[in-house]
Amino acid sequence: MVRTAATTLTYQTKAASSIEAYEAAAHKQGETPCAISVRPAEPDRASLEAARKALRIAAPLETALSHPTLGVAVRTYARKPPRRKSSPQQIDFKSLAANDRD
Repeated sequence: MVRTAATTLTYQTKAASSIEAYEAAAHKQGETPCAISVRPAEPDRASLEAARKALRIAAPLETALSHPTLGVAVRTYARKPPRRKSSPQQIDFKSLAANDRD
């Protein structure tokens, strides 16, 4: 939703940040917006399914999304960026052999 001094406009656009959404609204509207509301995009089906599995929900995805609290939990988890697995720590075998413990 974009508000200017004269009108209110509701439209959807894809943007990586709220600044990009603001610039797109200013370009489309033709004047500087005085207020803008930005809502995150709905996650795709694969992200929702992965979130359902990660949260260990036994119900099918459609059932989980229709449930008030489970739907919020699944959508919130699906919007989070995936965590990268940390690389295993390198083991210094020489220090272990020399009994050098920190």
